[in-house]
Amino acid sequence: MSEPTSYFNVLIDCFGYLNRIREPPAGKGKRTAGTFMACSIAALQGPTDKPEYCYFDAKVTGRDAQHLIRRCQPAVDAKRKVLIGVRLSDPWIDQCTNPDDHKDPKKRGQPGASLKVRLLLIKWIKVDGKTVYARPKDDAATQTRDAQTPDESDVVDLPNGAATDVPAPELPAAADAELADKAA
Repeated sequence: MSEPTSYFNVLIDCFGYLNRIREPPAGKGKRTAGTFMACSIAALQGPTDKPEYCYFDAKVTGRDAQHLIRRCQPAVDAKRKVLIGVRLSDPWIDQCTNPDDHKDPKKRGQPGASLKVRLLLIKWIKVDGKTVYARPKDDAATQTRDAQTPDESDVVDLPNGAATDVPAPELPAAADAELADKAA
């Protein structure tokens, strides 16, 4: 009997604006057929009076995270400000060529790159400054487990229409200043 393999992890804890929720097809030669869930996150960094953005293109892993991102789809589609606190892992750079229909004419056909990550965990979600989801705080054992990739056996899918403790993101109106204050 052999010991299980252990891994080194690069983890990124951040918060930012959720964008571009999509389910693209899995690429050629990938281990899984069909689609996977992806989203973009514009993470805030730098001084609070003049923040900058670090853009991540994330593959959403784990059923809990996928469920929460799907619940945010209507708010993102309605152009609401959806701010999420997340744990990301395994960053890598994906080189590409910008498409001929890129919004910036200077970048059309030029080489580009994107920072790819896996979205492991969602800590909280705010829509227009109002908290619509907060991950429950548990004991130290849970926090240690959270640092690892979620185990599929720990997640239970709810049948359609079943009650859930995850509230659906609502679309309340709130001041942008309150959004930044609460996120800190």
